[in-house]
Amino acid sequence: MGLDAYVSIPGPIPADEFEAGKERFAARNLGNQEGLTRDSEGNVYVETWARLWAPGYERGPWPDIHSWIMGLRFAFPGRRVYYGADFDQGSEADDELLAEYWAHWCGPHWNDYRERRNAAVFGG
Repeated sequence: MGLDAYVSIPGPIPADEFEAGKERFAARNLGNQEGLTRDSEGNVYVETWARLWAPGYERGPWPDIHSWIMGLRFAFPGRRVYYGADFDQGSEADDELLAEYWAHWCGPHWNDYRERRNAAVFGG
């Protein structure tokens, strides 16, 4: 088991704002609206079905996760988007956090988890 990526906007988001945002999100996400959900409390989140990726926990598909974050930022202008794990809101996915994560992803340690795992399994 591992941690799943959680990209969200805390609510309550009114139904009409959600529907409009869902259309904008789909326009930037190849028509996929199924992954965008509004829960009973009005929180909006993307059902990513992906592992979390973060410095020190390099498992999920960071470029895809980033696209979901940016899709929500575009779809719900003026709302704060958060990135965390397993339905934990986590941190605001602001420009500073995204720059930090991209710097790590572009650096030499972007895949440390797999490298450590492969060394443990295959020796080295």
